[in-house]
Amino acid sequence: MPDEGRESRQARHYAEAVETFGPALERLAVAYERDADRRTSCIEFYRAGLVRQRDPSKDAWGYLLPFVPGMALGTLDGVLEARPLSQKVMLVTIGNVKGR
Repeated sequence: MPDEGRESRQARHYAEAVETFGPALERLAVAYERDADRRTSCIEFYRAGLVRQRDPSKDAWGYLLPFVPGMALGTLDGVLEARPLSQKVMLVTIGNVKGR
């Protein structure tokens, strides 16, 4: 007789779990591609993800380009440090004129 109480308690817990988590489990169950022709294996799925991550790294200059002016100024600072202020102003002015 003690098994009957245990089974009913398990049934209650199961019913509560289905009520609580049923919709989420149903969403997960239908999350795969229904069209069999478009369905991929796990390996193909992860390979496609790696390819997507690799493609932006080919254009790494796009990420590094914003840092180039600061690095150039830092390098030029050491070179221009020994020059007098008038020469520095002249170089900056010439740079601005050529940039237009």
